[in-house]
Amino acid sequence: MTDEDLDRRLDAGVPILHAAGRLALDFFQRRGELVIEHKGLQDLVSIADQTVERAIRDELGRLFPGDAIIGEEDGAGAGYAAAPGVWVIDPIDGTANFVRGIPQWCVAIACAKDGEAV
Repeated sequence: MTDEDLDRRLDAGVPILHAAGRLALDFFQRRGELVIEHKGLQDLVSIADQTVERAIRDELGRLFPGDAIIGEEDGAGAGYAAAPGVWVIDPIDGTANFVRGIPQWCVAIACAKDGEAV
């Protein structure tokens, strides 16, 4: 991956992150309507997590179809180790705070090449 390829990913990733943040904030403001599920003892997931991750995946997949995407909710597809870029997504980092109305949460997106964040 060239520096130009990395710049394209950064230039695309920032607006995707902002759009995902707005989507998550909308859910946060209406969190009383959310259905919350337990993945584990202290591990929660909501439709907000799933919807935000899906929106990020859809846009990244459209812009960078050869890249792999690993998400907290949907996991990773096969062949991600050979992809030119690997996107790592946590659609709502801090779901426990999110569902309790505590405003310490964020949307996290990173891009990696050869196992290192770029």
